[in-house]
Amino acid sequence: MDNIKRTSDLNSKILYLSKGVFVSELSYFSSLYPDIAKKYFNEVAIETIAQGMVLFIPNNTKIDRFINLKEIVENFSDTEKRLFVIVGSFACVKIYNFIENLEKFIHSIDFFVEEGASVSFIGCYLDFDESKIITHDLNIFLIEKNCKVDCKIFCIVDGVQNIVFRTKQQHLSGDSHSNLILNCIAFENSHFEYEGKIFIDKNCSKVEAYQNNKNIILENNVVVNSMPILEILSNDVLCKHSTATGQIDKDSLFYLQTRGLSEKEANILLLENVFDFLINSFDNKKIKDTVLRRVKEKIRKIL
Repeated sequence: MDNIKRTSDLNSKILYLSKGVFVSELSYFSSLYPDIAKKYFNEVAIETIAQGMVLFIPNNTKIDRFINLKEIVENFSDTEKRLFVIVGSFACVKIYNFIENLEKFIHSIDFFVEEGASVSFIGCYLDFDESKIITHDLNIFLIEKNCKVDCKIFCIVDGVQNIVFRTKQQHLSGDSHSNLILNCIAFENSHFEYEGKIFIDKNCSKVEAYQNNKNIILENNVVVNSMPILEILSNDVLCKHSTATGQIDKDSLFYLQTRGLSEKEANILLLENVFDFLINSFDNKKIKDTVLRRVKEKIRKIL
């Protein structure tokens, strides 16, 4: 984003972005905005998650460019593994998280979305630590009416990586909309688990909530578990979820090979369809080209 500057105050960091948007440590944010902090976090929670960060989007703020979480997190210490994104009323923001290593990996992201706000989130996860189980949580709280959240997530797991990805779309008010797509490519010896939950609270009519998960298995000894969960406590809602896990279609692979492509080239071309939905979500050509290049490089390296 434009006009980024960094300041420090009483051992607490704060990173100012444009249009009043800023990132700070949770403890510092609580001192700046005690009333807002109390709305989302009680005192025990603030002490427990003091190492978390807050990305604050003020009311009526429209951010046209994508906010890159990787650039933001680089300004904070390695201990801050949780991010809380507070999106004020009638604000509009686009955020992407492009992970190629775990040096500055955010293990949990929580969105709090107020009335009339709109959030677009894109996550691309290409590398994980092979030495341990990695858990990533994405929690979406649609707090007030007429808010909207759209999430598109793409993962590649390979080697002996063991990944657990959990998402929650929590509708706490009526007239709200959420859509989440998560696609994963799992290579040999990898383990991927996905748990996606949609929750619609009582007296929350006119809610639309969608969730879609597609997993492609390549080679042998791959374990993929996908568990969609619905908890709906209201009537007059529209809620859909789907999940599919399988291998690349052999007929499509054979067809491309008859057209002169090698098996590797055919595999790469078919796998591009798995992440096209994510690449096409970027309206910034520079970001789109960078992500596309890195995803292709990752796949070619593994194949």
